[in-house]
Amino acid sequence: MNIENILLIATGTITTLVAGVYFSKTLQPTQSANEESQNRFFFVISALPVILLPLASYLSINEGSARFVFLLAASAAYIIGVFGITLVSRKRERFRTPRHVIRAGAAALTTILFFTACLSVFKLETNTGACLPIEETICSYASVNGLTMYYEIHGRGEPLVLLHGEFATGGMFYQILPGLAKHRQVIIIEQQGHGHTADINRPLSFSQMADDTAALLQQIGIQQADFFGYSGGGSVALQLAIRHPGMVQKIALASAVYDTNGYYPGILDGLKNPSPDSFPPIVRETYLRVAPNPDGWKTLVEKTAAMAAQPDILTAEQLQSIKAPTLVIIGDHDIIMPDYASRMAGLLHTDLVTLPGDHASYVVGQSQPLLAKLHAFFDVSVSAAQQGGWLGE
Repeated sequence: MNIENILLIATGTITTLVAGVYFSKTLQPTQSANEESQNRFFFVISALPVILLPLASYLSINEGSARFVFLLAASAAYIIGVFGITLVSRKRERFRTPRHVIRAGAAALTTILFFTACLSVFKLETNTGACLPIEETICSYASVNGLTMYYEIHGRGEPLVLLHGEFATGGMFYQILPGLAKHRQVIIIEQQGHGHTADINRPLSFSQMADDTAALLQQIGIQQADFFGYSGGGSVALQLAIRHPGMVQKIALASAVYDTNGYYPGILDGLKNPSPDSFPPIVRETYLRVAPNPDGWKTLVEKTAAMAAQPDILTAEQLQSIKAPTLVIIGDHDIIMPDYASRMAGLLHTDLVTLPGDHASYVVGQSQPLLAKLHAFFDVSVSAAQQGGWLGE
């Protein structure tokens, strides 16, 4: 949490404490029209934070722990201000008239509304694509190739970029994020039409996503990085290694393919002809929670189907030309055929690593084996990995 956020939290807490004190003054009995007018003024002043502070938290603080602390502290201060003086006071006569009872009820209602506003701007779910607070967290947007592209930065150290799969959000990595961010600066990027990144009027392609990713990284000052791509994100990582080789140090690929021959029979047909209503509920619900345009789900499905029908595939020769040390992973119940994955690993001068799980569960479920493999791979120096290649176990 930086000094700017600490100052904002302190300012919000003091402001709401003062506002609560002013609100408590409106509960006092009045003896004249002048006092009644003062009470109205106090009421207006004390009500302003209820409206302005949640808005200020959106504009001033990135989603995460700092915003939560800001709103929690402000809420507590407001309650203390409103009820503290009133309850400590022994002047019970201030509650003797209906008017003062109504004002006391208004104070309670205002506090409840304030709490509701706080909860509405801080999502407690951790795997929805909402920014997960880790040390040194930044959640922001960048203008890239016509996109308003969402990204997150967590932790400090050498950069490690995480690339999500099709129909997913950056939130799919939140289970492994804390472990990775302990020693690395982890960057999560959400691609066109996915997560917080709005769609624009152009087709989807892995090559374009690779160019978007490279442009975003350059914009935020990242010249070289390691990459971990899951499923479609793995295809993006391979395109990066071909189109922007100077940016790529190491690549870890999870359940990824370089052409359309890697899937079990029937899977490719499903990718080419999906129905918006055929996806597991959690996939669509995750999209709807964070999408700038929740009505864009059908368009995303259609564009992804078009990309599957005319994929920008890579050749075996292109894979062999990739110099970056690479780790290839699949699940033992994956939709990727093991023989294909093994051949792909050979083209990338490495061995195949098979982990327990299906296409997604070893990433978003029982992820400890995956995390151990990623740590072992990315902690090996590039020069050591290039000497004889990286060998998975």
